Amino acid sequence: MNLSRATCIPRTITAIIVIVASLLSSCGYSNLDSPARSSIVLWYSTNGVRERILLDLIDQWNVTGHGFLVIPEHIPVDTYHKRVLEGSARGALPSLMLISNSQAAVYAKGTIIVPLDTFMADGGGDQASAFSATDLKDFFPFVLAAGRTPQGLTFGMPQGGLGRIMLYNLDLLRSLNLKLSQAPDDWETFGTTCARVSDPSRGLTCMQLESSATTLTDWLLTGAAKLVSASGEYQLNSEFGRTAVDRLRMLLSNGQAYTGADAATLVDDFASARSLYAFDWSDRIPVYKAAVKDRDNFEIGLGNLPNRVSGSSKEQANLQVQFAAPLWSIARGDRRSQTMAWKFISWMLSASVSSKWSLATGDVPARRSAIAGAESIFPGVAGAIAPVWQMVGTNAVAMPLLSGIPCTSEPLAAALRGLEDVSRTTADILDSAQTAALAQLDTDCATP
Repeated sequence: MNLSRATCIPRTITAIIVIVASLLSSCGYSNLDSPARSSIVLWYSTNGVRERILLDLIDQWNVTGHGFLVIPEHIPVDTYHKRVLEGSARGALPSLMLISNSQAAVYAKGTIIVPLDTFMADGGGDQASAFSATDLKDFFPFVLAAGRTPQGLTFGMPQGGLGRIMLYNLDLLRSLNLKLSQAPDDWETFGTTCARVSDPSRGLTCMQLESSATTLTDWLLTGAAKLVSASGEYQLNSEFGRTAVDRLRMLLSNGQAYTGADAATLVDDFASARSLYAFDWSDRIPVYKAAVKDRDNFEIGLGNLPNRVSGSSKEQANLQVQFAAPLWSIARGDRRSQTMAWKFISWMLSASVSSKWSLATGDVPARRSAIAGAESIFPGVAGAIAPVWQMVGTNAVAMPLLSGIPCTSEPLAAALRGLEDVSRTTADILDSAQTAALAQLDTDCATP
């Protein structure tokens, strides 16, 4: 979404209002009970299309008479954490912050942000901003879980989010004569499809993976189980964890899966029918669909990595999609400013605003009803991505709000980089990763 002259005009008006309010205050008119002069500050580090739609929506809020202004301030990613710590020490925090899960975990531990549970229940005294039972049912599960601690307190709520999902070439899958109408949900059949389709001499492979360790970590999280249980305990070395990693090791050793592909190569190989499966973020699905339409024009299926072992009675309860998104959080401070901050969050998480956000960004909307709202605004655009939103929203698994999670990335990545070491068992690799990661939990580790 590009900033147009039309969107710049209200932003200019907002700036003028803020300047006038500041001048009036300096002249002795400091009574903030006047709605026209009340304001709260938002710190954010979002960039690109998400920053543009955020500023557009703030403009809409500021010019439509909600009683107070929201003043956005962009804080660079590499200085955000330092600014928050400095602001906390000086008593100069903003009322509202848009932060990562890991930042929220550290700030909750340090009492820099406050729980949202009472605001959700009573709107901070403004019942119109509270969430009803209908609202809570309308939210996708990840929205209520993403900012919740293992102790059950909610310190943040996401505007929307992305999920890692698997695309597959349905035409190619059907041609394998395995009587499959969708991607297999057990690892044994998945491996059979990989064996049948892979042919290095013709440049055909089962799956390409990005070279980053993040992709491999996502594979583990998505195909195995949640990295951290609801009680805040690591659970890497489970039956499904070992099975998922064993499959990955087998695919790599047999030449049926390759790491090292960049984002463009992933799309090109899949669209050209050189790989059966692709594993990527949900907002990139339209890119894949456009590329496929321009190339082989085959039917695309959407799913996830297998969630069971053939013949095992210990199946995972549900398909799981690895999820990521920043969170709305409220800083400690006076109750009036906190209530205003909550009122803005409540508005941002309304169905109509959620629809606009997702149409602009490709993020899965916070609410189920927002999908229908998006389809009514842009039927063609929303219709193409709505099945993805529905699948990711229903199955997205959010990490519990637990400090130290980012610091576990490197030990996990280091362990996963040793997957091709045939002298080590999968259980040994996962045990090493878990031991190293556990040492980092509950540390003050925050990344944007």
